[in-house]
Amino acid sequence: MSGVGEGAGDASLLKESLRTKRDGGALTGDQCNWLLARVGCGQIDEASLTALLASIWFHGMEPGELR
Repeated sequence: MSGVGEGAGDASLLKESLRTKRDGGALTGDQCNWLLARVGCGQIDEASLTALLASIWFHGMEPGELR
């Protein structure tokens, strides 16, 4: 996946993804894949996951985010 870093880059990508959904934007395929992989491994803290899910609840998801 291009643009997906490790370590400090992970925190940056998480913040960017949360900000995007909070502002009503759509996540890229890379962002969705990255988030799902980390959530599945328990690498996303509960507060961040809660913020992401709340943003999805309020703003919904685009068809491209569901593929």
